[in-house]
Amino acid sequence: MQDQQRHLVVVGNGMLLASTDRATLIRTIDRFIMFYIRTADRLQRTASWLQSLDGGLDYLRSVIVDDSLGISGELDAAVARHVERYEDEWAAVLVPLSSASMALLRELSDKPGHVVSRSALLKITPGDSSDEHAVEVAVGRLRNALGDPRIIQTVVRRGYRLAYEPERASNQDGTWRY
Repeated sequence: MQDQQRHLVVVGNGMLLASTDRATLIRTIDRFIMFYIRTADRLQRTASWLQSLDGGLDYLRSVIVDDSLGISGELDAAVARHVERYEDEWAAVLVPLSSASMALLRELSDKPGHVVSRSALLKITPGDSSDEHAVEVAVGRLRNALGDPRIIQTVVRRGYRLAYEPERASNQDGTWRY
């Protein structure tokens, strides 16, 4: 299969790279990002950064495509290190929910602060809808997954509630109110 030709337009200011293969395109994007990270002011938008470069787009092209500063190898190595060391931050904190826990969370979050009866939760819990213990197990697993058992509150002889009230969601110091 013939490789398609691609073009790279940067921040709407013009064509940085024309008619190139996929590998070159990706390498150029990687270099662009690394050069931007190294030279832009913190939180500076790419458009204003490009405008601040002496020579603008032509200078940028000379640096990351033509390697006029002799740093392309350094930029490529920085990308490789970043990819090698990349760690999905969310994977460490997210806990997969069972279908039963997810069903409970959906139901409780539809009515934050309101009590949802055990029988109502039993109806939406996957599996045998006659086993009330299934609700208790799903609630326990959901509490563990959420990391704070106070988020799902037991209301004795009535059911459960999501202890979140949007109008009173957090204290001034950023902690949650339950």
